[in-house]
Amino acid sequence: MNRCLIIMPMLFMGGSEKQVRLIIDGIEKEKLPLTVIVESNNKDMHALEKEFIISHPNTDFIFMNSSAAEAKYSNTIRKYSIKFVSVFRLMICSKKIIKKKHINKIMITNLTGLVLVPWFNFLGCDVIYNERNSGIKVCDSTHKKWLLQKCSILVCNSGFASKIMESKLHKKVEIINNGINMTNKINKPFNDGIFRVIVPARISEIKNQLTVLKAIEKLKDEICIKVTFAGAVEDKDYYKILNKFIEEKGLNKYVEFVGFISDLNNYYENSNLLILPSYEEGTPNVLLEAYTFRLPVLASDTPMNNDCAPVKEFLFETENADELAKKIKQISLLENDELKIKLDKNFNFVTQNFNIEKMQDRYLRLIYNWEVC
Repeated sequence: MNRCLIIMPMLFMGGSEKQVRLIIDGIEKEKLPLTVIVESNNKDMHALEKEFIISHPNTDFIFMNSSAAEAKYSNTIRKYSIKFVSVFRLMICSKKIIKKKHINKIMITNLTGLVLVPWFNFLGCDVIYNERNSGIKVCDSTHKKWLLQKCSILVCNSGFASKIMESKLHKKVEIINNGINMTNKINKPFNDGIFRVIVPARISEIKNQLTVLKAIEKLKDEICIKVTFAGAVEDKDYYKILNKFIEEKGLNKYVEFVGFISDLNNYYENSNLLILPSYEEGTPNVLLEAYTFRLPVLASDTPMNNDCAPVKEFLFETENADELAKKIKQISLLENDELKIKLDKNFNFVTQNFNIEKMQDRYLRLIYNWEVC
């Protein structure tokens, strides 16, 4: 069995990285040979990275310690300098690994890997491109589309992304739904009079935490509310904007930032509401995970969120803080029986469409031509 290579930007950051870790879990379970190149490590996640590596003894992990993950928030010259260095280092590193480990298939999950598709082809490797977002940005230029055409297999995690990419590329894009852990736990918020809201996403402008803060400002005198933002700070300038708004509007006692949380189960179990306000998502894992706890969810009405929303009234216009505030208040006042019907519909949607074992088996077939019994 030939060893395969997965290239990913970080091992721990958000939902995309979690899904790739689940793929790695499936490969490890079958004890298949695998090497993983991680472009950037995260000092705050070092303990988690170490624990994950130890639990996967059949997998070789290589950390390049690149700063490419932060490059998009730098000025133009610095951004492209960092990206150039990262791509060059990845070229050298991948060549050594491919020759030494006799690798013939590579799965990439971001644009840095995509840039190197011709290089990987030259080294005799087939390339699987795994789109973790909506498919729009990866098809927004002639050069990117040309690179995608060089890939042997294209795969994504939603019907929306597949339609976008197939219409732009005139090439089949296979859909493999994300895998979501099911739980026997049920959402049981604390009975202390506080309406607790969890907003789980990295701190970045594209995740749109500011709209949540604007909604909270409108509600602070009507509901006893506490909002927890759980996610690593990716964009430091945006984090400053959020904190400035909090200070100016006197929201300090209504808001907390807790950083990256590897296991959100306690929040799913004990919160009254989850809000996903992003401008763009791949398949929104946290939304689906919340469904398994029967936790109410409000999400921005983007195509990806809409695809994963059996109850459309739980969607809101992305930048409309007034609408979001209104819907938060509505959920806080919903009768239990009425809410239960809606939450059961969400739960059934996940159980029918997002099985982890099925997801892992399909990737084994793609990556290793593995016949799963």
